[in-house]
Amino acid sequence: MKNGHSALEKLFIHNNKIDSAGIAAISSALVTNSKLKVLDIHGNKPDTTVEWQVFALCLCNPDSALIQLNLSDSNLHDEGIKALGDALAMNTTLKELQLGWNGEIVDGWREFFNRMHNPDSALERLELRSSHIMGDAIAALANSFANMSSLVHLDISCNDHASSQDWHALTPLLQSPASSLKKLFLHATNIDDEAMISYAGALTTNTSLESLYFGWSYDDPILARGLTALMKLVCDKSSIQATYSSNHRLVLQLSAGKRPSDWDFTVDFNYCTNKADVARQKILQYHFWKDGTHISIRGFIELPTKLMPGALAWVGRDRDVDWRTRYYQVCEHSIFYKVLQGMTSLFRFDTEKMSA
Repeated sequence: MKNGHSALEKLFIHNNKIDSAGIAAISSALVTNSKLKVLDIHGNKPDTTVEWQVFALCLCNPDSALIQLNLSDSNLHDEGIKALGDALAMNTTLKELQLGWNGEIVDGWREFFNRMHNPDSALERLELRSSHIMGDAIAALANSFANMSSLVHLDISCNDHASSQDWHALTPLLQSPASSLKKLFLHATNIDDEAMISYAGALTTNTSLESLYFGWSYDDPILARGLTALMKLVCDKSSIQATYSSNHRLVLQLSAGKRPSDWDFTVDFNYCTNKADVARQKILQYHFWKDGTHISIRGFIELPTKLMPGALAWVGRDRDVDWRTRYYQVCEHSIFYKVLQGMTSLFRFDTEKMSA
C-alpha cells in the first residue's frame, strides 16, 4: 500500500490474528495511501491500544480515499476509541464505519461522541452493536448526531447494559430538525414504555426517519403503552383529520415480543411507497369500513352535493397494488359501491327514454 503506483482499492484481512506489529505496518502504509477505499480488519486484536491510537491518525490523511472501514471486535479500548473520535472530527471522506462488539470500552464512548463532531463529515452509516454503550454516552451520542446531517443509518442494537432511563436521552436525536437519519436499529435493548412514548412524541415532527427496528425478545420491556403510542403515531384513528395527519412514512419493524392484536394490520399500511394513497387507505379503513364487515357512508351523506364527484373519485381512484394492499382495494371498491347504492338521489333517470 505504500507503493505510489498501487491500484489496490479494497482490502479484507479480518480475523487473521494480526498483532500489534501488523496493525502498525497497516497504519504506516495508510498515512500516504490515496487509493484504498475499503478496509476490513475486524476481529484482529492486538495486545495494546497504542497501535489503534496511531491507526486513527491515518484518517487525518488529507489524500485518503477511504470510504468504508470495519474495526468491529478489535480491542479498541478507551484510548483507542477516543483517538478515533479525534480523527473523525477532521475526516471528510469516510462514509461507513463499523465499531460493533468492542465491549472492552468502558468510559471512552462519551468522549468519542463528544470529540467526533464535524460539520463537514461524510459519515452516512455507523454500526455500534453490542459495545457496552450506556449512561451519559447515550446522551452524548444523541447530541452529536442530532446535528450531523450526513448520517442516515445508525445501528445501536444489543447495547443492553444501558438502563431504561439511559435510553430516554436518545429523544433529542429524533426531535432534531437538522437530523437526516432514515434508519435506526434498536434491537435487544432495555427501552421501556416511557422511552418509546417519548420517541413517539418526538417523531410527530420528524420528517426524515423511514424505518425503526426494535424487538428480538419476548422479555423486552416495551409493552402495551409504548406500542400503542407508536401505532397512534402512524395511524391516529381519533378523527379523519388526525388520520390524514398521521405519519405515513415511518415503517415500524418489531421483530418479536408481545404486540397488540392489530399491530401488523395497522403498521403494514406504511410499506406502500405512494404516501398520499397510504393516507387514503387509512381513512377508508378506519372511518368508513367498520371492523371489516360494516360499511358506513354517513360521512359521504353529510357532504355538500357539489363535493360529491370529487369524493367519489377519491374513493375509486385507480392505483398500483402490491401484495400487502390487495385487501384494501376490495375495501375501496365495496365502499364505492355502497355509496352509489345508498344515494340514489345522485342519479337522474329519463323515464320517457327508458319506456321507449
